[in-house]
Amino acid sequence: MMDFEEFSQTILKEIWKKTEGMFDVSITVNMKNNGIKCTGISAISKESNNGPCIYLDDYYKGYQNKSIGIKETADNIYSQIMESQNDLRNIDVMDFMNWNNIKCHIYAKLINADRNRELLDVIPHRMFLDLAVVYYAAVNVFNIQKTGTVLIHNHHMPIWGKNEETLYQTALLNMRSDGETLFKSMHSILRSSAPEVFHCPKSGELSLNTGAYVLTNCRKRYGASEILDKNTLKEISDRIMDDYVLLPSSVHEIIILVPDYKTGYGELAEMVKEVNTEEVSAEEYLSDHVYVYDRSEELLKIAA
Repeated sequence: MMDFEEFSQTILKEIWKKTEGMFDVSITVNMKNNGIKCTGISAISKESNNGPCIYLDDYYKGYQNKSIGIKETADNIYSQIMESQNDLRNIDVMDFMNWNNIKCHIYAKLINADRNRELLDVIPHRMFLDLAVVYYAAVNVFNIQKTGTVLIHNHHMPIWGKNEETLYQTALLNMRSDGETLFKSMHSILRSSAPEVFHCPKSGELSLNTGAYVLTNCRKRYGASEILDKNTLKEISDRIMDDYVLLPSSVHEIIILVPDYKTGYGELAEMVKEVNTEEVSAEEYLSDHVYVYDRSEELLKIAA
């Protein structure tokens, strides 16, 4: 059985044959969140100078367990490349190059600083507690109906003539103009997702008030960045009428807990670490720390 490098080169040769010179195809290694590197086949159209990158990691796992062969893998990847042709015709790279066109599509997200040291060397960012604020552009800037994003790198900055502070302020502005914060009790979320559990003809309504809330954005994508909004943090404290604890569920959401002075921060940190290890994917991991919002100081701190 071929190792991953041999597999990648074999698939590359098959794709090169199938595309018959329509694309410049090559092996590409992209850095993802938390130091994860993914290998894919990049197919750049000679007409538009754009193209998809189809990652090979999952295909190789299928090849290893014999659920998919070389020919089927190549056929599948080739189909994805050709399907992307319609999208490529709608992409205007100049939209991305023009600050006035791109600025309303720029958002911030939070990532773990320690696990992304290599990535932070090549992207604009700022530190926030043990995290890093980084920036991305929503794919809808390209006028295609997809949910992907484009991570902003250092080499984009001179094109726009802007600095990191401008990115940060622009992202905060877009955070609120894009929609309201999504802040819901865990009880209401569970109730809406499984109403049959919370209503029984014999016993009536089932109460499950956990004292926990979920904080994210209206798109539920990279919603942990909501903690960058000082007004949001203060509004939550005004609602709870106390300090509160923040648990990093993932890059997409934060769990808010009302104070429970019987449970120490260290115990909560152990719980967060366990959940991260067993339940959260490597790419969506945010932090093992526990945070607390001090209402009197209007300040977010690392508690443990």
